[in-house]
Amino acid sequence: MRCGLGPALVVALAALLAGCVANGPVMPASTCLADFMANERELRAARIRDAQSQLVGGFPFLRSDRLQAALAATVDTPAAKRAWLARAAALDHHARHFELARLGRGSVPAARLDACRDELVESLQDDRAAWPRLQAGSKVADAYLAWRRVVGLYPLFAPVARAGAARLAREFDVRFVDTLNPNAGQRYTLAPPRAATVSVPTLSRDALGLLRIDAATAAALLRHHAPDLVMRGDTDADRPGRIDLSLPSRVDPRDPVLYTQVQQGLFARRAHVQLIYSWWFSARPARHALDVLAGPLDGLTLRVTLDEDGEVLLYDLMHNCGCYHMFLPGPRLVFDPERRGLEESGWLPLSLPRDWRSDRLLLELDAGSHYVRAIARAPASANGRARTYRLRAQDELRVLASPQGGYASLFDAHGLVPRTTRLERFILWPFGVRAAGSMRQWGHHATAFVGRRHFDDPDLIERYFERAPAR
Repeated sequence: MRCGLGPALVVALAALLAGCVANGPVMPASTCLADFMANERELRAARIRDAQSQLVGGFPFLRSDRLQAALAATVDTPAAKRAWLARAAALDHHARHFELARLGRGSVPAARLDACRDELVESLQDDRAAWPRLQAGSKVADAYLAWRRVVGLYPLFAPVARAGAARLAREFDVRFVDTLNPNAGQRYTLAPPRAATVSVPTLSRDALGLLRIDAATAAALLRHHAPDLVMRGDTDADRPGRIDLSLPSRVDPRDPVLYTQVQQGLFARRAHVQLIYSWWFSARPARHALDVLAGPLDGLTLRVTLDEDGEVLLYDLMHNCGCYHMFLPGPRLVFDPERRGLEESGWLPLSLPRDWRSDRLLLELDAGSHYVRAIARAPASANGRARTYRLRAQDELRVLASPQGGYASLFDAHGLVPRTTRLERFILWPFGVRAAGSMRQWGHHATAFVGRRHFDDPDLIERYFERAPAR
């Protein structure tokens, strides 16, 4: 089956996400809270939880992520509070409807929960006493288990890990090449049409300073910056594909897909557009009998951070386990090694040329390991050997057709992809990362073993970079 989400699922999600009776009758807060608590009990009993965002403690109708938690400290006006509550409610609305699709028929209809959420959020707008609890409850737990670092004698192993990471950065050969070797491997490029340029409108900001990005603008940006890929290998494990839970490998290499989402990050206290692209492969094959890095499913994620005028500010990449996080700064950024303190350093295999603007990346990957080996400007047109891929929403992975009937998620309640464990988790146990090497959901990528760093930390750019002086 090559259709991705089936028509029945699309219709079901459309009905759920529409919130059909948003203007329904007003219900008492106690009744609304009881409805949410009843739904929570049903979800727990069914072991269903979408982990991309987390519930705000004490407020089961709101959710938070790392950006939301950071913004809580900036709320200083009624308008900012309203915007913060609206985003927390939207996060819950989005996640809960994926959960409800997986649950099937629950005791509380989705439309009633939506109406209740609106009433409960409105009641919080002028509730000053609730705000400290909202701020405290919105904090997101990091992806590190502190008790493991205590039991595993982390302070003794941290210097060794830091030295190992620095050595890997020195030895990892990533090259910038001006032209593509046509014989390097199988090339993948976005299916046409693709505009040569994209006009980025001036985006307005809400009371929190977040950008208002409409669907058409998001789609245009995602298509314009969608990278090209060259795979040195040509086995099924080296062909990016669509996630399909009915397949033993869970990846259909006959249907090349690049999963996308749009996020926002902070730099100089200003929100910037971030375009996220993720490939999935069926496996990282073992190179020998004791290959601790091998296992089912593998993937690579590229993030493109845009400056306020739409030019590329920074690229960064990671494998979908959170491993091998590397930064590719554009000419507008300068790396500041003194900013990192004692944590694992940011890894800069190279900086992009000074004449780099909004050029698209071409990434050349190793066979099997899927390591990035070369980076180039993607040529405007593909050669005859190129295969085309489609863009699909990353959110599709949160509710997929299940072989057992109904719907399931690629991810479990901890934000991990089941059955993707690696033997390296035993070696890296003292550093506190749960199931190190396993594939992960957005919001659960720990990207350093020394210190604490997550791919979705909203202040990540400011931790390593400053703006380059004007030339």
